[in-house]
Amino acid sequence: MSRDPAGTIYLLHFDEAIADHARHYLGWASDLDARLEAHRAGRGARLMEVCRERGITWHLARTWEGTRERERAIKARAEGPRLCPDCTPSPRPVAKGRSAAVRPAPEPEPAAEPGLSSPWPGRPDLEAEADGYARYWDLTDALIAQWQAEAVAAAIEVPAPRPGEPEIEAHEPEPELEMEP
Repeated sequence: MSRDPAGTIYLLHFDEAIADHARHYLGWASDLDARLEAHRAGRGARLMEVCRERGITWHLARTWEGTRERERAIKARAEGPRLCPDCTPSPRPVAKGRSAAVRPAPEPEPAAEPGLSSPWPGRPDLEAEADGYARYWDLTDALIAQWQAEAVAAAIEVPAPRPGEPEIEAHEPEPELEMEP
């Protein structure tokens, strides 16, 4: 168990790279709003001071709950672009390894209100889930068949190369080199 207090781990995305490589800053704060205000003023981290000096704008890209220990674990992954939703359409979750292990325990789900089958709207119907949504199988099969037919009908033909353009040849993959011990 960590002795660090819980807070917010945050990822800042720079709108321009600093020194051709730095595009992110990952930090931890017990009061995120105050910490971001300090960053806007160029205080709190040397990298943010450099951003202010060079007029580089930035914005908050992602946050996680956690301790300073978890922040260090996420930093140790050294994969800011893969965690950033601005750089990666499907950013990586922080769900494995040491960075996930120090995550705070999840809060218990609230109890269902009287008259509701589940505590949250949009949750699956437990009876329908139990029978595997059997009443929807025919509809699902029909939709899949329709989509497959539409995909075949919309098959795109690749045009022949225009005169003067080289044809693209299919290359075989190069054999892997074996390393001698």
